[in-house]
Amino acid sequence: MRYSQQIKQTKQNRLVAYSILLVIFLIFIWYFNLMFISRPISAQASVLGVSTSDNQKDYQIYPYPVLKTQSKPLDLARYWALIDADSGKTIISSKSDAVVPIASTTKIMTALIVLTEVKDLSQKVEIQKEINGIYQNTQRLRWGDEYTVENLLYLLLLESDNQAANSLAFFVAGVKNTSVSGWQPRINVFVQMMNERAAQIGLTQTKFLDPAGLDESTSSTSLEMTALTRQALKNASFQKFVSTANRSVNNITGSKTFDLKNSNRLISEWAYPGAIGVKTGFLPNSSSSDLSAGHCLIAAAKRNNHTLIAAVYNTYGEASTSSATAAKELLDFGFENVEWH
Repeated sequence: MRYSQQIKQTKQNRLVAYSILLVIFLIFIWYFNLMFISRPISAQASVLGVSTSDNQKDYQIYPYPVLKTQSKPLDLARYWALIDADSGKTIISSKSDAVVPIASTTKIMTALIVLTEVKDLSQKVEIQKEINGIYQNTQRLRWGDEYTVENLLYLLLLESDNQAANSLAFFVAGVKNTSVSGWQPRINVFVQMMNERAAQIGLTQTKFLDPAGLDESTSSTSLEMTALTRQALKNASFQKFVSTANRSVNNITGSKTFDLKNSNRLISEWAYPGAIGVKTGFLPNSSSSDLSAGHCLIAAAKRNNHTLIAAVYNTYGEASTSSATAAKELLDFGFENVEWH
């Protein structure tokens, strides 16, 4: 009797042991799937915004953003996208693959090229006479004046100065290729650099024709522009510029001083929690097509160690605050409805 009870107890112990092993095995399978199959690897070429030159240093697994709601943000623009900056994953979007003019958000690439090519931002840039032919709502730069690269970047990124964009392009192209002279040949060299960098990042629908975004054929998609911004934000100097609310800049002699205010209201007037930039834009809507830039903005914010990037193009509203309102709606939606695993 005792022997049979021992055998029965042994069988029960084995059954418990097998059950525990099965549970451990299932937990292992679940964890392996979560960590190595379901989550994206940022270095994969299929993730927009991963430069081929960055693959080795970016190869790591990021927390995976999961949208926990079936609801959608208010539709305040015709073309928009919201992505997680770390993983590169698109969280939610609308017509994000439509190719549209990108207006002054072009200057994100302009600044990125400048910061890549120029290590000493105190270098002097002489303003050329050709800037007089470039549209600028408030003209600050004058032929013959000199500014540092740094101060021209503040003009470029805070108040979207078109003449600063072209002056920087002319200067950088001359540094890159000293054999090229003349205004337009140098601008062409710089534009080529912009397109080469776009191709390197994997932006197949993006085309640059000028460094300021005044040419309506300078175009991209809202999704590809978030990918470009994702790359730009990896540059600490770029982050410093686009997160600046106010700045005074002057020419080399100090005879001219300009007080600048960031045109991105999430940084300046609204002080949006966690805002880190990046760039506004505007081109009038075409009466014959919705494929226009209109009021546009690419904005980024960071909270609890997670960064979201929102891109909105051609807002339905025509007020000067429309793009900021639309971008804020997307960022609010993301921070309220995304969980990271």
